[in-house]
Amino acid sequence: MCRRKTGYDPAYNDLIDETLQEVFLLAYDQYETLVHHPNVLGWLMQSCNHRLLPYAKQQRFRKKHHSFSLDAPNAPILPMAENPIEHFLEEESAKEKIDTIFRLLTDKEKVVFDAFFINQQSIAHIAQTHQVSQESIKALIYRIRKKAKKNFPSFFLFSVTFFCLLYCNS
Repeated sequence: MCRRKTGYDPAYNDLIDETLQEVFLLAYDQYETLVHHPNVLGWLMQSCNHRLLPYAKQQRFRKKHHSFSLDAPNAPILPMAENPIEHFLEEESAKEKIDTIFRLLTDKEKVVFDAFFINQQSIAHIAQTHQVSQESIKALIYRIRKKAKKNFPSFFLFSVTFFCLLYCNS
């Protein structure tokens, strides 16, 4: 029954043995009350289940969320990582992309794009300079990003701000 609960995985053999020992030790300690129990086998199985499942759940969580050795025979094969910046720059030059995005924007959006992304001004400073609320500046930035993302999906593999810092000032 315990092996079935762990999916017959041999990695859980030690856990199953430990659980069975704990349950039989508990049964030995509670012998007086267990003798009069109407379903002793059911009690043993349920006790195993209650002790085994938290450990099995913990093991599955650790196996799923913790690191692993790439040298192990059962290690997953990792895909080769691509550099999104190089991929982005190979498609089209950075200045051309900025110009294309700039042509898509309204006059207000152009001013905010220039101030926020290229000159690295804060939202509060832009709002104060143009005498509008910070929420309206945030909405304009959202629309700018939405337009850029719609026309250049690969553009958003990394930060627009980082991109402008690298290539707009050169």
